Amino acid sequence: MCRFMCFLSKGSAGRSVLRASGASPIALLMLLALAAATAHGFEESWESATGWIYSPINDDFLHADEGTWLIGDTVSEFPECGPSPHEVNIDRTARGKELRLISHDSNSTCSDNIWLDLVDASRFGSSNLNKGFSIPITARTRIAFEQRGILSNPRRQGWGRNCIGPPCFDNISLRVVDNRGNILAYVLQRSPGAEANIPNANFGDLYREIFLDRTGGQYNRNLFDDFKRLPGFVPNGAEVHQINLSVDEHGWAVFDDIAIGTDIEAYIPAVPEIIVVPETTGILTGVGRELVQPWPTTSASDNEFHVWLKLKAYEDIGRDADWWVVAEFPSGWYYYTYSFDSPASWTSVGDDIGAIAPAYQGKLVSFPSLGFPLFVDSLPALEPGRARFYFGVDLQRNGRLDLGSLRFDFFDVEYQPAGQ
Repeated sequence: MCRFMCFLSKGSAGRSVLRASGASPIALLMLLALAAATAHGFEESWESATGWIYSPINDDFLHADEGTWLIGDTVSEFPECGPSPHEVNIDRTARGKELRLISHDSNSTCSDNIWLDLVDASRFGSSNLNKGFSIPITARTRIAFEQRGILSNPRRQGWGRNCIGPPCFDNISLRVVDNRGNILAYVLQRSPGAEANIPNANFGDLYREIFLDRTGGQYNRNLFDDFKRLPGFVPNGAEVHQINLSVDEHGWAVFDDIAIGTDIEAYIPAVPEIIVVPETTGILTGVGRELVQPWPTTSASDNEFHVWLKLKAYEDIGRDADWWVVAEFPSGWYYYTYSFDSPASWTSVGDDIGAIAPAYQGKLVSFPSLGFPLFVDSLPALEPGRARFYFGVDLQRNGRLDLGSLRFDFFDVEYQPAGQ
């Protein structure tokens, strides 16, 4: 039966089995990719922070895994702006704790921003807070983090240039500052039409922006290579001296699993997942990823299950790709196509595997955790045996199945005659 993708090495090209009681491969991949494996690595996942709603009015510090973060906002620095409405939350989730920054409307003319800073305060002569904090930046140093957030009606700030705290537009950012004052800003959510790296008279060559996906996601980048974009960066003896997380104007952001180190997994490829969910009948077997359905069934509309897709795009987010949704039945191959102009449908190609077409062609994005259903009522009436559903993506957008860049998952549905 396995004539489509199964001959590939499952260890490198996809996943073969997910046990019902086991850990999710996506979760395992994230743990591997976001962990700083060396003793000198940095990993902030907020697990030691106290779950609480922190306010810049009452709270100056947030004690977390890698040190004490300073809480700040513009409204609190100027009494005429009124009391600060902004929040720093440590939320408890099924995965553990996570940080959430929230910028509310202060109903003032002041900037509604909220930020956290991790820095050795002794360098400014103010205290011994985080004394000695630094992270070496070498050619192998990477930064990884997970982020999501929303801005409300983001827009340009003032003239959109020469502001005292760039980026000069509403944004959610993670900034890294080195020991020579070079500032590298990873910009996520931002105002429409925002332009990266408009020259700023206040910072000159000491500041650069890198625009990441507006929807957020999981990121894993070579920090050394990114810093090399700054003309003032000097590799010899370079160190991280400050990390800043901010929401600038109204909105919220979650930052989690921030890791900086030399042994972070270098690349996180897209991870597709497909699940077959019974509506009223059928059971998931205890071993492997398989759904057992009763048989006989008179038509495909009696199948009473949906196919659900999920995708974590990771570092492939935004890359053009062919998207594949394929079903293998005893009677032949079917491929699923989606179009904005016509109803989605399954098409039979018999045994001609070369005739399958992509379900969709476009940029990779991460689907939310529940995915979406693919209805199977256009599939054939089934017979005893096994049907296999595949979901995969390849990074060559050409309408052909490119095995070299293919990532895929599959799910089996077995139809057993009554009494077996």
